[in-house]
Amino acid sequence: MNDEDLQARAAAYAIGALDPAEARAFEALMAERADLRTLVRERQEGSALLAAGTPPAAPRAELRDRGLAAARTEAPRHL
Repeated sequence: MNDEDLQARAAAYAIGALDPAEARAFEALMAERADLRTLVRERQEGSALLAAGTPPAAPRAELRDRGLAAARTEAPRHL
């Protein structure tokens, strides 16, 4: 795996975008490499900053109204 691949996987891992098998494999690699742990931590911090700086988005009024109406009319689901 080259440096570019590792950076992409670190970014994907940081936001939870790897499938379980890929995540386990990347975690095993991180256990051996402090530089990858640092890279993931940096990506997680960057993602948190982006999320904190993004204004919340509200749905269009018609979409919101349809969703609320559907929620009121559906029968409750028992799990």
